[in-house]
Amino acid sequence: MALTPKDAKMFVRQDMRYGHDDSTLWPLQYSHTFCHLGAIRRQPTTEIGRLALGIMFWNPERGDFISPESGMTITRGLGKLRHRLCSKLADAAKILLEECCQYAETVPQVVPVFPLLEQTLKLALERLQSVPSTYQQMVLEVTTVQRTYLELKGLLEYMTVYKPRMLDPASETGHPDDCVGVFTSDPMIAQLFNIARLPYWLIHPLSGFTRENILRVIEPLKMSWALELEAAEGFPSVPAGANTDEKCYTRAEGFRIWANRTIRHHLNRS
Repeated sequence: MALTPKDAKMFVRQDMRYGHDDSTLWPLQYSHTFCHLGAIRRQPTTEIGRLALGIMFWNPERGDFISPESGMTITRGLGKLRHRLCSKLADAAKILLEECCQYAETVPQVVPVFPLLEQTLKLALERLQSVPSTYQQMVLEVTTVQRTYLELKGLLEYMTVYKPRMLDPASETGHPDDCVGVFTSDPMIAQLFNIARLPYWLIHPLSGFTRENILRVIEPLKMSWALELEAAEGFPSVPAGANTDEKCYTRAEGFRIWANRTIRHHLNRS
């Protein structure tokens, strides 16, 4: 059981991710515009799952930062991600991009988010592979590749797996797939996610609990157990509203694009 966060600002965390405002790490409010985010895969817990998707949840370490000339680990200056790790990210991205191309050939027109995510993934990979950078810049590019990959994969699976389930009258409900899921206060959305076998948390007003039959009380998962919440020093924050506000999605996506550019500019000057 996840909790809805209450922060009014969005900012970059010490791991160069976005904590509970990162749709690849924590469920957000359902959005009609970004309905695919609930289908983003969660961090795998099985050995098979880690082999398939673990690289997209891996956190870079200092030992992964090497000199482009010698291949030796460095602690300062400009360097690159170790080639073996960069290749694992690139190979996974190549397979996903090919799957997206195959899907595009089967539909009259893809939703506009597809080409945007594909381009973002390609550009982030190109920077990671080609441009020497500081350690923080390298970590930022890695997390950009990972987050974009996971969202693009979630979008593809939403369109090819989960949306067809929602539209199929013969779909059978069952245990939800291992995805991030969404918060929603709309029973119809909850019903559709239940049919699609996607996780959801149906939010009720407190006044309604007097009429509910409460079968079990469970302890919510605290964000500090699963996420890096400490802010990265020296980077700006922006007002974002609660993540239960659907408008937060648009602000969040815009902020992440702006923040990545701002962070790169900040790191280039430092």
